[in-house]
Amino acid sequence: GVWALVLKQILESVISFLLLWISSKWRPSLIFSKQSFISLFGFSSKLLAASLYGTTLVEINNIVIGKVYSSANLGYYNRAKGFAELTAGTITSVLSQVTFPILASLQNDKEKLVQVFRRLIMMSAFLIFPSITLLSLIVDPFIRFFLTDKWIPAIVLSQWFAFAKLFYPIGVINLNILNAVGRSDLFLKVDLSKLPMILIALIITIPIGVKAIVIGQVITSFISFFINAYMPGKMFNYGGLSQIRDMLPIILSTFIMAVFVYFSMYFIDSLILKMVVGIITGIVIYWIAVTLLKVDEVKEVKNLLRRHVFKKRLIDNSK
Repeated sequence: GVWALVLKQILESVISFLLLWISSKWRPSLIFSKQSFISLFGFSSKLLAASLYGTTLVEINNIVIGKVYSSANLGYYNRAKGFAELTAGTITSVLSQVTFPILASLQNDKEKLVQVFRRLIMMSAFLIFPSITLLSLIVDPFIRFFLTDKWIPAIVLSQWFAFAKLFYPIGVINLNILNAVGRSDLFLKVDLSKLPMILIALIITIPIGVKAIVIGQVITSFISFFINAYMPGKMFNYGGLSQIRDMLPIILSTFIMAVFVYFSMYFIDSLILKMVVGIITGIVIYWIAVTLLKVDEVKEVKNLLRRHVFKKRLIDNSK
């Protein structure tokens, strides 16, 4: 039953701990350094506060929906959020771990830092926008096929949730650059500044319905992107409007892809065929669109693929 899911998470933590212990040569010592604690806590305490604040907001949504609406509505809400996390959550997790050390290593070279920051924003948008948009288009046949029709109410919520997560990973990069230059205090201030807006949106949408709550999150997510990008714009002259301006070809390519995917799936009855055709059409049309619009990230992806193929040939030849 459901206890198997609890046991699964406990086992994952234990196994991860054991594997890390085996694979890493570092071992903790019993020596305590007060100086190290003071220097590290000054930076990390702000991140801890921001993390607790973010987790609390997530749980408030669950508590409110569970209190005001039925357990079924809460189930649809969480399932819809889970589908959005398939792409946005995974990408955000990777970006958080990868972008921070990259940006931190360049904190003393402002010009290079801004260049890399811009490239990270653009490459993220290049991958995130089509992925999340494609997910929102195929989630209908996906849920009907794998979860059956009893989960149909989660379909619309999943689609809205997908758009609520559209700018979230890019917002993470904007916040990461603040941490990279040692300004976790600004990170916390930016995060807390969004609290009144999020609470107002929740208060307004609670009486309307679960769908309205998710749509409220779409609106606050879009506004949050500009709030997250405000300090990078002030410090590095690359804020929200500049980022949107650079992303316009990618946004246009994603829109073109969405139109083609929608109509390619419209006349197909088979659920599995809808998903297959939708995914293939999405990948092909998006690649054609970004190529025709001369999006710079196409060259980077091609170079990565060439290096991968070249490396594979070298390995095969060596055998």
